[in-house]
Amino acid sequence: MLIINISIEQYKLYCDSFKDKDWDLKEESIKYHEQEVKTLYQVIDAFSKDIFKFFLKYRYIQEIKNIKRYLKLGYTIIKIYFFFKISRK
Repeated sequence: MLIINISIEQYKLYCDSFKDKDWDLKEESIKYHEQEVKTLYQVIDAFSKDIFKFFLKYRYIQEIKNIKRYLKLGYTIIKIYFFFKISRK
């Protein structure tokens, strides 16, 4: 949970809400990592869909099969984008 632009009083109230409560480091760590994995999956999923749409837009779907590393992916995207842009002039 990210809290931005709160007053000192609000912060103290927030801190006081944790007093006299049991807090388990293992349980909190597991919750944190579960959320982290879900977020990472969402980022990877969105990125892969965007990349697929890019290749589909420029009709280079067959190029995806030859890419095994991010460096090659970046190079291929630049090559396709600029080739397409130059060939349309």
